This record gives sequence, structure tokens and C-alpha cells, in this order.
Amino acid sequence: MTPFIIVAYYTAGTGYKAEAAKLEASLRLFGIDYLIDEVPNLGSWQKNTQFKAHFLLWKFDDPRVAGRPIVYVDADAIFLAYPSLFDSLDVDCAFAFLDQSKYYRTPRPRKELVSSTIYLKNTEATRELIMAWIAENELYPDVWDQKNLQRVLDRQAAGLRIAGLPETYFKIFDTMRAVRDPVIEQYQKSRIYRRQIDRWTGPSERQPFRVITTHDIH
Repeated sequence: MTPFIIVAYYTAGTGYKAEAAKLEASLRLFGIDYLIDEVPNLGSWQKNTQFKAHFLLWKFDDPRVAGRPIVYVDADAIFLAYPSLFDSLDVDCAFAFLDQSKYYRTPRPRKELVSSTIYLKNTEATRELIMAWIAENELYPDVWDQKNLQRVLDRQAAGLRIAGLPETYFKIFDTMRAVRDPVIEQYQKSRIYRRQIDRWTGPSERQPFRVITTHDIH
């Protein structure tokens, strides 16, 4: 059993299922414990991404997590090495902060929180953070989930021990091409699947949430 557990979810009826299979294969390769869930389409890419906060809070109470820190990754990520940093990370939470001036040539240095890799200890402080994130998403349903999370962190960071993750733990395959020896690489398949999800004409988001498929710990 690894000291942490990887959690991820993907939207049913989309190409993300194939991406999640690649993620699962990479986790098996390095002997990492994981839970990957298939969930219904909530009606739009925006709603599906904002579900992330609910998903994390739900996973804290999953008996298979057994109180361990959880590490969320997007379903289109791949592990290219064992993430040894997570074995002994002594903080409440750790986030990916992308230096926009380095990769997007913005006028001035600015680090943007990217929610593709998130480390969370199962503590009351992190639960409060996630609940505040859920509330922020409900207040601003048309705002990207990671921007809402950034606002919450700006307000609540004083009560948390927060770390920034190394770039090797959230490398974007093309934008961050210069990052060498990545541990986690992100493929940002939303560039392909977002329109497919937004054209969804299946059951509406008003239906009760339920997990369709769960891949157990290995």
C-alpha cells in the first residue's frame, strides 16, 4: 500500500475513458494505489470540471482511502515515474502553479494555479478549503474551477500549510516541452473533448449523481 492514493474521474460516453485507461496502466506500472471513477456527464464541460471539488470531498470519506493523503490528477494524465515526493510531503496541500511569464510570455511574472494535480491531506483544514471551493463554484458557476479555487486560497491560505509542486509533477506535454524528466505529464484532451461534452444531449444534470464504474485499488 502506498502512503498516498491517486484519485481521478472521467466523463461517461466520451474519449476520456480511453485516456483514463492509459492513466491506469501507468499507475499499475509503478505500483501506485488509485481509484478512478466514471461519472455521468453533468451537461457541460464547465459543470464537469466544477464537480472536481465535490469529488475530492467525497473521496476523503471513501473507506478505501483509509485516511491517506489523496492526489488528484486529471484523467488524461500519465505517470512517467514513481512520485516519491508524495511519500513524505509534510504540508496540508500542494498545488501546481504555472509561471505564465515563462510559458505564455505575459507582460509580467504571474503564477496561475492549475488544478490538474492536487495533493491534499485528509485534515479538517483541507476539508474546509474544499467546502469553500464548492461554495465558490456555486456562486460563480461560469468561472473556471481553478480560478475559483485560486480565489478561495487567496482568502484562506493563512490557515494552511501550502506547497507548490515542481513543474515535473504537472508538465503540460507541449506548452512545457522544456521540462525534463517529468513525473506526471498532462495531455489536456479538453482541447478535443470539450465540444463533444458541451454537445451532450443525454440525461440532464438534475439527475442524482451516481458513480457508474469504479476501478479499485491495485
